[in-house]
Amino acid sequence: MRLHITVSGSCHTIALLHLTRTAVQRFQQRHADDWQNRLALLAVGPNRKTQLPAFTAQGEYTPKVNVIRRGMLLQAKHFGVEASVDGLDEVPEQIDSKQTNIRLAPLLRDFGKEDFLGIFHLQWDGAASYVWEMESGFQEEALCLHLENLNRILNHTQQFDLIRNITYQNQPPIHRELERLGKPRMHKPLYRVSGTA
Repeated sequence: MRLHITVSGSCHTIALLHLTRTAVQRFQQRHADDWQNRLALLAVGPNRKTQLPAFTAQGEYTPKVNVIRRGMLLQAKHFGVEASVDGLDEVPEQIDSKQTNIRLAPLLRDFGKEDFLGIFHLQWDGAASYVWEMESGFQEEALCLHLENLNRILNHTQQFDLIRNITYQNQPPIHRELERLGKPRMHKPLYRVSGTA
């Protein structure tokens, strides 16, 4: 038997990137008024893997923090979960969850006076699908959402939990896919320095 879980709603990509004043100043000189948008795109955009190394090489530094998180938002207005087993719909009424948090203070611990943390945030409507092979019938209590809380990181007063993964009977899915359904929206970047966590 094959279990399919689909989570729909709002998908978010959030990057935490160590920046140096020198690297940013050089970037500003090259891109003028568009520098913040371009910096956000290289942090969370589709060409991150090639653009980010070029940026740090030109800035002559190795990032002390380079973290990226991607997932569906649990608190999204149009959040939904659908389940099916071999094409037959199931209705999970109660799903377990486990939560972790990213703390800012440890990330900023080794930062100097010329260092700061850039927080970049891309959002779009989307859906995430997960697949497992099962040997017995569906048990909703065996589903678990693995959440990461980003309230403090994003300076949000309301709960902001990203679904980083889903497990079934403590097993990761054999297949996972993320589908973009809408135009992405870039949030205004945030910048933190040591002592502001």
